[in-house]
Amino acid sequence: MISKKIENKSIALALVGVTVITPMLNTVSAMDNNTLQNEGLLLGSDSLSILYKENFYENMKKEFKSKFGNSDEFNLIAKTKDYMTEVNGYTGQLRVTTYDINGNIENITIIDYLNNLKELELKNIEEKKYENSFRENSFRSESYVVKTIKTGGIDPFSLSVKTGGSYKSKYKMHATSYYNRSKTWYKNYWKDGYTKGLYDEIIRARNAVNNMASALSPGVTKLEVLAAFSRYISPLTAVPSLNIIAGILAVFTLAQPVMTVAGYTLTYLTAVNIAQYNFNKI
Repeated sequence: MISKKIENKSIALALVGVTVITPMLNTVSAMDNNTLQNEGLLLGSDSLSILYKENFYENMKKEFKSKFGNSDEFNLIAKTKDYMTEVNGYTGQLRVTTYDINGNIENITIIDYLNNLKELELKNIEEKKYENSFRENSFRSESYVVKTIKTGGIDPFSLSVKTGGSYKSKYKMHATSYYNRSKTWYKNYWKDGYTKGLYDEIIRARNAVNNMASALSPGVTKLEVLAAFSRYISPLTAVPSLNIIAGILAVFTLAQPVMTVAGYTLTYLTAVNIAQYNFNKI
């Protein structure tokens, strides 16, 4: 659900860390479960594909048009001393203008929101194909323990840690990144180096997504909100400022102050950015 409410003042940023352990993806022995969990490995999370409902894009487009009309002009949605948010109902674009401490224009950002939703729907189709293929390949079908963790957001990162097989090291690991790139490697101790770095950032991103989702009003999904930030889910794009994020979030109906939700979103985007760095170094 998208809101037209105008926010008139910024509220102090509050970051709350919440750790969530979701059910295991596979039935494994209690010993293997205990071994990995005692070593601090948190596992599992939603994949992108299960976030979608049938006709998601068409339903969201219809709701967007009903809220903002179909006129080809930018209309004011929110304005504070830090940012101004406008929406063009015809093009499906958001325009966020941020200001410096002197009130001068600092940045103007255009978000192709409806186009982002359509692209995510196409990515969902591709991810389903990739997941089906991954289930069928040798890594997935091996008989020993499979543990996979994702952020639950719209990024492509995942990490699997396996043990119990006959191979050269104690653990076999597999990770995915952008453009369906993947790596498989072996270690006797998974909690060090860039492997731990990748794991830590996936966990940090997952906690941020969970916090953000809990801060949305009923009827608002994390997918429709994160779609507004899909341009920043890229290995070549810098993380936006807190005020740009807040300006984008002003379009949606939130259950918590916009700057609080902006803090969660910033944490998510930053964690994904650092996850890419660690993936590249592995």
